[in-house]
Amino acid sequence: MLSNIFVSDVRVRLLHELTKNTDGELHVRELTRRVDTEVNAIRRELTNLESIDLVFRRPHGNRVYYKINRYHTLYPEILGLIGKEFGLGRKIIDTHENIGKVSYAVLRRNFIDGTKGDGKEIDLMLVGNINLKKAEELIAEEERKTKQQIHFTVLDNEELKYRKQRKDPFLMNILLTPKVMLIGVEEDLVN
Repeated sequence: MLSNIFVSDVRVRLLHELTKNTDGELHVRELTRRVDTEVNAIRRELTNLESIDLVFRRPHGNRVYYKINRYHTLYPEILGLIGKEFGLGRKIIDTHENIGKVSYAVLRRNFIDGTKGDGKEIDLMLVGNINLKKAEELIAEEERKTKQQIHFTVLDNEELKYRKQRKDPFLMNILLTPKVMLIGVEEDLVN
């Protein structure tokens, strides 16, 4: 199945657009505009993704609409890869040295695909010796760009260790939420 997913830049950009729009369907022309490529390239990639059931196709009149299959076996991994390739995840990976010595950077999976929660979830957790001012600047820049608020928390390594030992409900909620590790190893974070 992987050979049907990552063979072209158009497919990667198409997956990015489809994962950003999990609640709705997108018409071929809209996808073509968003991905900024030829309609035939989009159709070819959609056919490939549809052949492995990663994308649903729904004809309506003379139009065809597409939607990502959030229940596909590979969806969580694809969403993780998209989260590391685009947006806030990419920015953190590329510039983490500028905000300090980051031991862990964790992005909530639902933040990546835009699934709305109750507004109390932490979208991003940074752990380490973090320069809070620089982290806030990076996050504020992304908030301006996306026009959405990003809920984040910053912990140093000692506070993380202390909260894990006490089974702090705030931290446990973050650790138990589906997430994407931008920096660090998940097993080390939760153990």
